[in-house]
Amino acid sequence: MSFGEHLEELRMRILRLLLGALVGMIACFVISDRLMAYLLWPLDLALAYNHLPRQIVVIDPVENFMVVMKVSIYCGLIVTAPWCLYQLWAFVAAGLYEHEQYWVKKFFPISVVLFFTGVLFCFVVILPLAFTFLLSIRSWVPAPRAQDNVVTRLVLGHREGFHHATTFPSGTAPTSLPVLTGDPTSPVDGQAWIDAPQRRLKVFMDGKVWTTPLTLQESESFITPQLTLAQTVTFVTHLAFGFGIGFQVPVVVVLLAMLHIVSPSVMAGARRYVILGIVVAAAIITPTPDITSQMLLAVPMWLLYEGGLVVARAIVRRRKTESFVVGDD
Repeated sequence: MSFGEHLEELRMRILRLLLGALVGMIACFVISDRLMAYLLWPLDLALAYNHLPRQIVVIDPVENFMVVMKVSIYCGLIVTAPWCLYQLWAFVAAGLYEHEQYWVKKFFPISVVLFFTGVLFCFVVILPLAFTFLLSIRSWVPAPRAQDNVVTRLVLGHREGFHHATTFPSGTAPTSLPVLTGDPTSPVDGQAWIDAPQRRLKVFMDGKVWTTPLTLQESESFITPQLTLAQTVTFVTHLAFGFGIGFQVPVVVVLLAMLHIVSPSVMAGARRYVILGIVVAAAIITPTPDITSQMLLAVPMWLLYEGGLVVARAIVRRRKTESFVVGDD
């Protein structure tokens, strides 16, 4: 092929790549409500566990729309990644040697599986634990109560504002609300109940259910989480992508051994330096500077590194055995 024909081939491949990616983005935009629910599921689980209102806020009029568009674009690119990579491969394959094509065809599917395994592991295990821990830190800073402050009592004395009634005033009776596991089938105006799973007070009025979250008085804190939609989605997507990249460690280890760049024994001997590099890489990949998310990524990467060494040693032993048999023949 001439230089002009190469450019025409590249133009055709790029057009097909962009068309496929556009179709994937449109499809993801159609089901964006489900995608957003999946992305926010770990946070919703952590909010319920910490007895916090199951909601996040937006601080910009266009934030909700922009987040939905970004999620549709990201997910569309991920869904159509095999098609896009095939177009790139079809253009580049002609310039590769046969053994290079062999290694790409052999390890690329494994790399894709490990990437999605890392993303799934992040959503199922890491994100719920990370959100639960990060939200529970608020209890480390309790709100000071004036009646428990010795200096306040000495200065103000036992004024009326610091007395707390322990019984209901005379002539009144406590009101109890039914505790339900869901909404009544046919509520009437003015009917109120407590939704136990959601920990919310609900009142039916004007044909709608009005709700308010319940909070524990003994866990009052100066810190009130006000998580924004954009920051939450960015944190989730960046951390999931980081885990997908981090799970490529076994592929790198095996390739280095099979291409005779670094032997498994040398990599095993440099384990302490590799672990240090993994910790540094986890700190760079994770979107937040907290040590929790970094260690949650570094530990699986180290285990995958050890697993890659096991596979690399097995491949090297098999190669030596095969070469020994061929030499004897």
